[in-house]
Amino acid sequence: MTVDNDIGLLERTLKALGRPTWDVTPGDIDRVVGGLAVEGRAPSTGRGYVQIFKGFHRFLQARKAVEIEAAFGVRLVCPVDEFNASRHVGDDSPAATGWTVRVDAAWKPELLRRLAVETLGH
Repeated sequence: MTVDNDIGLLERTLKALGRPTWDVTPGDIDRVVGGLAVEGRAPSTGRGYVQIFKGFHRFLQARKAVEIEAAFGVRLVCPVDEFNASRHVGDDSPAATGWTVRVDAAWKPELLRRLAVETLGH
C-alpha cells in the first residue's frame, strides 16, 4: 500500500464517519463498518477502514495532540474498542505497521485544517 492509497482510504473513512477525528465515537465506527457490510462490501474493507482510522488517530495522539487540544479544546481518545477492532491484524503497533513512517513522510500541516474544514464545513 502506498502513501497515496493510505491517504485516499483515510479520506474515504473520515468522510464516511462524517465528523472530526476527535469527535468520533465507537458507535460511529460501528455505523460505518456496519454500513459497509450492508452494502455487501468484503469484511476486509471494514477492517481497512478501522485500521486506517486507528493508525491516523494514534499518529495524532503521538504527534499532534497538543496542537489539537489548543486549537479545538479536546483531548484525543481513540474510539476503536475491542468490539470494532480487527482481530486479523496481529501486532498493530505503529512501528510494526510502518504507519508513522508513511504518515510522517506525507504529513502536511494543512491536512489537519483541511480535514477539519471538510468535516465541520467551516
